[in-house]
Order: sequence, then C-alpha cells, then structure tokens
Amino acid sequence: MREAYGVPVVERADDLPRVVAELGIVPWKRVGEPEDLDEYRHQLANPPVIAVRNIWPEEEGAITSAKELQRLLMVRRAELDRFAPRAQALLLIPPGGGKTGAYFRSVGKNWVAVFATVPDPDPDRAPEYREQWFNLLVPIVAEWKHGAEVTVIGPVYGVLEKGESPRDCALREFREETGFELADVMPLTADGLAVSPRQSTQQYFPFLGRVKEPITRGTARLDATEHLKLVFVRLRAWVYFISNGLARDDNAYATTFLALAKMGLLQVGYPPGRGLTRTV
Repeated sequence: MREAYGVPVVERADDLPRVVAELGIVPWKRVGEPEDLDEYRHQLANPPVIAVRNIWPEEEGAITSAKELQRLLMVRRAELDRFAPRAQALLLIPPGGGKTGAYFRSVGKNWVAVFATVPDPDPDRAPEYREQWFNLLVPIVAEWKHGAEVTVIGPVYGVLEKGESPRDCALREFREETGFELADVMPLTADGLAVSPRQSTQQYFPFLGRVKEPITRGTARLDATEHLKLVFVRLRAWVYFISNGLARDDNAYATTFLALAKMGLLQVGYPPGRGLTRTV
C-alpha cells in the first residue's frame, strides 16, 4: 500500500474497512457474559477463589497461589478505579412547578475531536493539482470500542486531562496519536456538544486543525490503553464514506460536517431546492 509521510493512504472508501482490519483493528474476544457492575465490585471486595472464574480468563490458566490472586485483584481494582462508570442522582423540579423527581446520569470525561488535512506529497502530481481540495488527505484513526462493541473510524480524538483546556487537549492529542504537529486549531462550535444529554454529563469539542509546515512526522505516543491505527484517507473518499452512512461514530459525522463548512467546502445555496453550491 502506498504511504504518505510514513502513513498508509486509502484511496477508495470501499477499501477503508478492509485496510483497518488488515492493520489489526478487529473485534476483541469476549470472555463470558457482561455482568452487573455492583456484582463485579462485590467480587473484588470479597474474593473467594470460586469468584475468580469471572475475572480470570481461562486462557491465562488457573491461579496457583495467594500471591498470584492478590496481584490479579490489584490489577482489576486499578481498572475499576480508573475506567468504571460513575453515576449520579439529581432531585429536580420541572419548570412551572410540579413534583420533585429523581433523575439519573453517568459522569463522563469530556474529550475533543480534531479534523485536519494534509496535501498529498506524491511527486507525480502537478503543483497546480496538488493545491486543489480533492488532493487533500485526512488523518483518520480506527479503534475497536468495547461500549458498543464496534470499530470506530473517524477524526483524531482524545480525553481532556485534569485542568487542561479543550484547545490544549486538541493540540496534544493530535501530536500523540499521529506524530504530526498542529500549527493551530479552530473551534467548530461555541460550546461543547453533548454526547448523550439525557444520560450523561459528557461533552466533546470539535476542532479544525492546521498541520504545521514543513510537514514532517515525529513519533506517535499512544497511552497503554489505546489500541488504534492511523491512516490517511483521501478527502473525496472520506466524504463518500460519511455520506453513505458507513461510519459507526456520531463524532465522525458531526466533526466532518462542521469542518467542511468551516473550510468553505460545504455551502447551502438559496432559494431552497438548489442544494449545495459547492460540495466535495
């Protein structure tokens, strides 16, 4: 497969899922059935050996010592503290009066999404052709997500660290996940976008990024819990992928749409019925 700046290039939308799978982004193997979080927490607090069957994959063998059991429990408790969902109950009164009701939500970490483009460096492309939007490449990351158990393909994204602004997070996450530096980012919304406003506090902040020139790729630095792959998708192919409903992540649609509008590549014509005056 051809590469640009050391990154695989996907020319056709239909090839994207296959390329992602060939890079190793495939469903993970489930061990047993999902269980209630309170029950799982109870097992870790009261670990009789029989309960270990629910948290120790058979492929890894049987626990043979108390020391080994304690090591496993420390790992599982650390996972629980870092990644387990947090829930809240709110007592609210509807507008105009009414009975106080209990409402529930999960507390999620806010995150950012970054849409950026880079010119295709193919030397066979004529200089005037390389300046056109249809020769742009979009950095896209792919990762299997355990929540919905689907492979998510979309713009670069990442979680805000404590005390970090969305802008600083966008710059950092793009550098860490791609190896490319951004010269700057532009917010695509006035405020964050609610992920699931009835059920969660979580929001994300979409940005349009401008890659620093001259374009060179450094070393990507993924977290130990990140299992993702980076590819370049030709902008025309990415828009086809999105417009045909092939992405499994709402962030991919919202961030792409807002970025194209900001870039002037998506403009609604008037009077109604004339459609898009300039599209990708």
